[in-house]
Amino acid sequence: MGASRRRTFFADLSVRVKVLTAVTAAALVALLVGIVGLAALNAASHSAQLIYRSNLASVEALGQLRAAAIQARVDLANQVLSVADADTEKFTDAVAADLQAVAAAMTVYRASMPAPEPQLIDDLQANWEAYVAVVNER
Repeated sequence: MGASRRRTFFADLSVRVKVLTAVTAAALVALLVGIVGLAALNAASHSAQLIYRSNLASVEALGQLRAAAIQARVDLANQVLSVADADTEKFTDAVAADLQAVAAAMTVYRASMPAPEPQLIDDLQANWEAYVAVVNER
């Protein structure tokens, strides 16, 4: 009997009340979808910030590392090719400063939470240290 009474109650309502009930239910569903959507956008924004902090910062640090290593190689080549003692001394000082710049850039790169495997970065540093050892033997 309870089920038929509920049907009778809903059937006895006016069309206006039925339409308002349907519109209210649709508005509540839209509000719920909007809130869930905003929460998802917030999570996506957080993920984008994490990507920026970890990956793009690493790219910038890697660019600085690359620039310092290239400058060290150029200054070393200029030192070897210099004829005058003054030029040789100038480039010797520049190479020493460049080697320090590469070491500092490597520290910054490691601190930037880079994406590559740590073993790759260790290999890069080991290869650079071998290069520095050859430079220092001269």
